[in-house]
Amino acid sequence: MLAALIAPGVARADVVAPNANSHGTEVTNGTAGDAVVDGGVLRGNNLFQRLQKFDTTPLNKVNFLTKSNKSQVDLSNPILVKNLFLSVLEPALINKAVNVESQAGFPGVNFYLLSPMGITISGAGTFTGVNTLLLTTSKLLYRFLVRAAFI
Repeated sequence: MLAALIAPGVARADVVAPNANSHGTEVTNGTAGDAVVDGGVLRGNNLFQRLQKFDTTPLNKVNFLTKSNKSQVDLSNPILVKNLFLSVLEPALINKAVNVESQAGFPGVNFYLLSPMGITISGAGTFTGVNTLLLTTSKLLYRFLVRAAFI
């Protein structure tokens, strides 16, 4: 899909949604060198997103939107996203701020990052807007009652 371009002549951000099987995830450039991750598949209170690359090095921060029009099925009856599941296909490098924007009145979103190729957090790598954070190198995250997997 679309890689975030900060400005002409500036390095490309390595937060990239895959061309196929991206769960509708879109990456666009925000303001001041930020990348905005939006879209995905909404199932109940769960938002599923997939990225090919997640390297925050050339960015100031990454914003994940859980309240946008792209992730809401029925805007007249908005769904409160409680869980954000992010699957990353290549190794994840987080050395800048990662922000999850949740709906007003909700203290934060449970953020689950699955990166089977590895996860590195260093430097200024922080998470904001997150209630609970789970980082795993597992390929699958099983639901306890239904026994279905998110790949």
